Amino acid sequence: MRIRTPLFFRFLCLCLLASASVSQQVRAQATTLATPAPQIKAAIDDRDIVRLAGNVHPSAASGADIGAIADAMPLGRMMLVLKQSDAQAGALRRFLDEQQNPSSPNYHRWLTPDQFGLQFGVDASDLAKVTTWLGDHGFAIESVARARNVITFSGTHAQLKSAFHTEIHRYRVSNQTHYANAVDPSIPAALAPVVAGFVRLNDFRPAALHKDRGLVRNRKGETSWQSIATDQVDPLFNTTLNARSYAAVSPFDFATIYNVKPLWDAGVDGSGQTIAIVSRSAINPNDVSHFRSTFGLPASKLQIIYNGQNPGITDDESEAALDVEWAGAVAPNASIAMVVAASTAVTDGVDLSSEYIVDNNLAPVMNVSFGQCEVGLGTSGNQWYSNLWQQASAQGITVLVASGDAGSASCDQNQTYATYGLSVSGLSSTPYNVAVGGTDLYGTYTSKATYWDTTNDPLTGRSAKSYMPETPWNNSCGNPQLLTVLQGKGYTGKNAEDLCNGIYSSSYLSTTGGGGGKSSCVISPDGLGDPAFCQGGWPKPAWQAGIAGDPADNARDVPDISLFAGNGLWGSFYVYCASDITPSGTCDYTSADDTEYMAAGGTSFASPAMAGIFAMINQKTGVRQGNANYILYKLGTAQFATGSSSCDSSNGTPGSDCIFHDITQGSNAVACAVGSQDCTATNAADIYSALPAYSTGKGYDLASGIGTINALNLVNAWAVASSQLAPTTTQLVWNATTSTYGSPIDANITVSSTSAIPAGDASVELSATNAAVAGPLTLVDGKVSFATTRIPAGTIDVKAYYAGNGNFAPSTSTASSITISKAPTSLVIAASRSTIVGNQSTTLVATVSTSSLADNPTGVITFVNQATKATLAVVASYGVTDANGYSVAKATLPVPASLLTPGLNTIVATYAGDSNYNSSASTALSISYTGPFTLSSTASEVDLTNGTGAASLTLSATNGSPLAEIVNLSCVNPPAGIACSFDPAAIAKGSTGAVVGLTVYASNPIFTPSLRKTQTASNASQAGSLIGLAAILLFGFAKRRRAAMVHLLPCLFAGALLVLSGCSGGNAAGTPLAATTTTLAATPARAALGASMSFSASVAGKAGAAAPGGTVTFSEGSAVLGTATLANGVATYSTTTLTRGAHAIVASYAGDTSNLGSASASTPAVVFYSTTLSVKASDVLGNSSTINIPVVVY
Repeated sequence: MRIRTPLFFRFLCLCLLASASVSQQVRAQATTLATPAPQIKAAIDDRDIVRLAGNVHPSAASGADIGAIADAMPLGRMMLVLKQSDAQAGALRRFLDEQQNPSSPNYHRWLTPDQFGLQFGVDASDLAKVTTWLGDHGFAIESVARARNVITFSGTHAQLKSAFHTEIHRYRVSNQTHYANAVDPSIPAALAPVVAGFVRLNDFRPAALHKDRGLVRNRKGETSWQSIATDQVDPLFNTTLNARSYAAVSPFDFATIYNVKPLWDAGVDGSGQTIAIVSRSAINPNDVSHFRSTFGLPASKLQIIYNGQNPGITDDESEAALDVEWAGAVAPNASIAMVVAASTAVTDGVDLSSEYIVDNNLAPVMNVSFGQCEVGLGTSGNQWYSNLWQQASAQGITVLVASGDAGSASCDQNQTYATYGLSVSGLSSTPYNVAVGGTDLYGTYTSKATYWDTTNDPLTGRSAKSYMPETPWNNSCGNPQLLTVLQGKGYTGKNAEDLCNGIYSSSYLSTTGGGGGKSSCVISPDGLGDPAFCQGGWPKPAWQAGIAGDPADNARDVPDISLFAGNGLWGSFYVYCASDITPSGTCDYTSADDTEYMAAGGTSFASPAMAGIFAMINQKTGVRQGNANYILYKLGTAQFATGSSSCDSSNGTPGSDCIFHDITQGSNAVACAVGSQDCTATNAADIYSALPAYSTGKGYDLASGIGTINALNLVNAWAVASSQLAPTTTQLVWNATTSTYGSPIDANITVSSTSAIPAGDASVELSATNAAVAGPLTLVDGKVSFATTRIPAGTIDVKAYYAGNGNFAPSTSTASSITISKAPTSLVIAASRSTIVGNQSTTLVATVSTSSLADNPTGVITFVNQATKATLAVVASYGVTDANGYSVAKATLPVPASLLTPGLNTIVATYAGDSNYNSSASTALSISYTGPFTLSSTASEVDLTNGTGAASLTLSATNGSPLAEIVNLSCVNPPAGIACSFDPAAIAKGSTGAVVGLTVYASNPIFTPSLRKTQTASNASQAGSLIGLAAILLFGFAKRRRAAMVHLLPCLFAGALLVLSGCSGGNAAGTPLAATTTTLAATPARAALGASMSFSASVAGKAGAAAPGGTVTFSEGSAVLGTATLANGVATYSTTTLTRGAHAIVASYAGDTSNLGSASASTPAVVFYSTTLSVKASDVLGNSSTINIPVVVY
């Protein structure tokens, strides 16, 4: 064809430009990153469901259930968590390491939320299937995260029950009414590869982590400690009231204590940076302005963003205000973006606000001052926060999370004593956030004059002179320093247990203190939120291993870093402004009443303050940091490696080059109830004790983390530390190269470097996907020996991966090939009862057993009733571990009586197997079923002679028990042309049986095969045929041939005459024809419609005459059925085409040249229609009894 050149080249140019743009984007994104692949393989079937285990809040499990909420109650903004494939998870883990490795092309290559979703989110087709499924159940989709990891939707309680098979109940806990799901939600098994569960389905909300001014205080040298709960505080920040001194911490005090002021003086003050604040309450912006102007800070740069409906001022206003004020107090020129999200009945505003900040990439630093223990978050809640902070890290966001205000008992936040045992906050325990703990300014108590001026700076309120000794923040009777001080005043108690039960118990029985401990309960599948059922926490990240003091617990430990968080125990606290809570309605720091309400502490002060520090690090370095723990621990490891005590906080004056102040005195042990989780007593009479928690020590500890900071040294050291990682080499050696899935196979990993022996963690990954099959494995002297059971079946290439740490770069070994065969399985089934009567049911449990220590068998188990050949159900299996520690799969099937047939049922189960396990089948299980009623008939058959027949039926209740419901009678799919009626048509509820009349009707059309009729040619027609033939001979040939045919004409006309005469009289010789007699018999005389009937005709001739020969015609009236040739005087004809009814059949012998013809008398033959009518008695409970009655229609 002809091309219009200008237009063509214009089109070509556009194509090339588009291609170049795409190529440039591909090059910019080109890495070894995984891309999502569809994970939903099967059709979505709401009948085939799996339970999302570990999603019931512990308070719901133990609280007083006061009933389900109304079906019509709206449930707003529920958050469904989606999950990555193993391949994506492995690739993302490695990518995050590479983002912190200066030698990697992915170093500081931060992703956008959309890029994260394209590479690490759920496949678009899977996402569409999940949203469509939600829409099909009536839910309204409110948003789908750009990262493709969460769907926010709304609906009613009825819709939630129908789709997720759980209910929201009301619970009475601690004199408050809460909403929570009563059982774990369930989803179609087909969605399980991509759906993790809900962030939450309750209103047990994360706690705001600040504490009002402390319960007790004491001036050194006095003999008693007094409650300050009702005391007034003198208006000045360094003052004396009733001979008791206080030193409140203002922004410039903080800047002095932690050496922030020199950074400000150098212009490193957060300029050009943004800090995002998570909030679920609005605030009064004038409070922020007043706070800043009072303490000599520049004007506020505050932006308030509402994610959804504005909740207005709520009980969390104080938390929101102090977060905004103290993030800006430390980084005074940073912009603050506070995201406010309202909570709903079953979703928390903290969850919604956090997701908004990350999925909109709102700021390079964000602060979360809320906490909830791992047990309370549940399996999917913990996974959600880990995933969200992981996404934030990939985007370069540094996430600061308060570690908690309940010491070592995060689950018992705001309680008098602990009952849930040692626990940490799930919001802070992930490997992808910086957990900020809390200390107290012990120096204020030990030597106030040394560290505080007696007057305040008139412009800034500063009175702090310098850094001072710190101790873990701990207001409880578990605090060893508190015990020491009281003993110095004459207290005779010997230990924390005595203090918790003695004369001071009313003052110090508390869980208040800085949060810390090890991750231990991110998975709790079967415990309904019970800590006793926890199956482990997050593993120790590579960057955390190797620092001095770090325990060998193979767990993620918190906190990472700490700052001052005290609320008055040792004489210091923070101040902030929230005018709505003060008596005057203003923040009047000259008013004793107002100051009482604006004095507080908590890790929610320390966390936003640390967020301000990181805003200054970003400003100084010019780049985002992502997960800052890589560098924090590198710096901490280097400092503690010297073994110097110059940075010991107890010295009061740490060395000028210290980056961290090492906290070496105190602990975070808190009060607990004896006999509760982790709580024991040495004195049997004691009611309370102290949890066996975590003490401080040299280096890292679980009470204060790495310690507190010298901000100037930290910021200046950051850029240098982030650019220095020593190269490493990793080697993987297997002791065997073949095994069976789930059986241990041993190997060794060695990591070496030219500079020193690397520390940290290694793992073993599948080469194809980077999915981990062993690890993390902690190196000892650069080596680790291990055994793994997690390599999948097949011939698999695997490699070792060293994650690096703050000092060493990651590296990967060469690949090794391992052959793993599928593991054998055995299947058994059991029933809760093997004999069922009436309306009872039974529960079948199929158990797939293995000798595998790896992942559980997956897939479906099929239950079949061999008695009926019916498949009862195909059930998705779930994994458990048996008493020997082997992986087992189970499937449970409730079987109502309606699925069984009366009598003996034989049940078998088959396991289909999966990619790692072979299939198996059970032996048969017998279940006997006797229904609640039985239907019987007194008639062996019903005969319809004139289109109607009748029978008597009897319905009998089992054991004479009254019928539970009305029993209706019906004919089940009656044959065409057959109808029925009953009298009565239903048996009343409560009766024990009845006699029922059954009437059966035959109506057209009943299927009747067509009768094939053959008309015998008459003599006239035969003669006509002969005359016709003569005419053809005479006129149908040419003249020259016609003459040759003329001689045949006399013969043809003679034959015609013979036929017309009936061929009677005599034969050609003139001899008379002999008479014959014909008789007929039918076999059988009575046959079903379509069955074969045989008719035998016997023709007897005259004695001495020739035996009859020729044919016999069988007919009914004028209808000819057929003909048969005589053989030895007998002709037989068989047919299957007689119609339903009575027939009279005649056999006619035609005669031959020697014998006359003859006909038989009519012989009766009866053809009837036979069928079976199924009659069923059934009730609304699913019970039934069916009998089959033969029906004969004549």
